[in-house]
Amino acid sequence: MLVLGAEDVESILATIDYEDLVQLMRTVFETLSGSPSRRDPAEGQGEDVASPLRTTIHSQKQTTLFMPSRLAVSGGSGIKVVSIPRQGASPNGLPATTLLLDDDTGRVNAIVNATQLTALRNAAGSALATRLAGISSPNRIVLFGAGLQVLHHAKMFLRLYPTLESCTIVNRSFNARLNNLSDRLRFEFPSKTILCGLLSDAPFVQNALSRADIVCTATPSASPLFETSWLNRTAHINLIGSYTPEMREVHDDLIAAASLILVDSIRACSVEAGELIHVPEDRLVEVGHFSCSKTSQGRSAGNSVAIPRESYTVFKSVGVGVQDVAIAAFIVEHGKEYGFGNVVSY
Repeated sequence: MLVLGAEDVESILATIDYEDLVQLMRTVFETLSGSPSRRDPAEGQGEDVASPLRTTIHSQKQTTLFMPSRLAVSGGSGIKVVSIPRQGASPNGLPATTLLLDDDTGRVNAIVNATQLTALRNAAGSALATRLAGISSPNRIVLFGAGLQVLHHAKMFLRLYPTLESCTIVNRSFNARLNNLSDRLRFEFPSKTILCGLLSDAPFVQNALSRADIVCTATPSASPLFETSWLNRTAHINLIGSYTPEMREVHDDLIAAASLILVDSIRACSVEAGELIHVPEDRLVEVGHFSCSKTSQGRSAGNSVAIPRESYTVFKSVGVGVQDVAIAAFIVEHGKEYGFGNVVSY
C-alpha cells in the first residue's frame, strides 16, 4: 500500500501540467454524464461509474463528509473523507484523505492526503467549464475568498490563460491568509497585477466585477456576496463555495438571467446547491453532456466553444466523488513514477 503525505503530494504537484488536470476532469465529467446504459441515472450506480450522494456526519466541532465513488476508466473505486470546521476556517485547508481500492483484491491500494487535491480538482473543473462557456481571451479575473480553493483557482487560470492581466481577490478581512495568498501569487506571477480588497468595500467590489471576464466564488456563504447588477454582463461565473441548501453565493436574479447554467451533476446540485435547488432541472446542463455534445460536433476537445454571450454564463459545482478518485489515482501514478511516498505492508 502506498501512502502519500502532504509533502509528497506537494512535490508531485510541482511536476504536473495543469492542462492534463483539465483533460482529466473532462474525462471524469463526460463519463459521469454517459448514456443510461452505463449507469442508473436515478441512483448514480453502475459497473463503470458510481457517484452516490455524500454522507454527512456532524460532531461538536466538525462536519465530516464521506464520498464513495467508482470510475473504472480512471482510478477504480475509492472514498474521500473531508472534515469541515463548524466554527471558523481551517488555516491550512480542509483535512481530507482519499483511499483507493485494488479492483482485483478489494484491499486498500493507496492512501492519499487530499487536502490540496480537493481544491485542485475544483479549479480544473472550473477551468474546463469556463473554456466550454466560450471564454477564450480574458483580461481580468475576480475571486472571492482566500483559502486553498482561491489559491488553486488563481494559479490554474493564470497559467492556462496568458491573456489575463489582473487578478483581484475579495475577502471579508485583511488577514494573514489573504496576505500570504497575495504574496505567493505576486511571487509566482510577477508580470500579473494582483489586487486585494474587502467584501465590505462595495465600490471596490463593484468596480472589479464591472470589468471582470471571469468570477470565481469559493466561500461557504449563507447570503449573496455581491449585487448582480455589478457584473460585467458577459462574464462567466464559477460558483464553488456553497454545498448545502442553506448556502448561496449569488442572488436568484443572476441565475434567472444566465444564458447557460452548467453543473457538475444535476442530481447533486438539485439537492445540495442552495443557488439551484429551486431551479427547474431542464435549465441545468451537465458539463459532461455539454462537453460531449460540443466534441461530437467536430470541435477540438482543447478549444473553447463559441456561444452567444448575451448574458452571464454560470458553472455550479458541489463536487462529486469520481473527481476525487480520478485525481488521487493520477497523483498516485505520478508518485510511483517519481518515487514519492512510503510503501507500507498492511
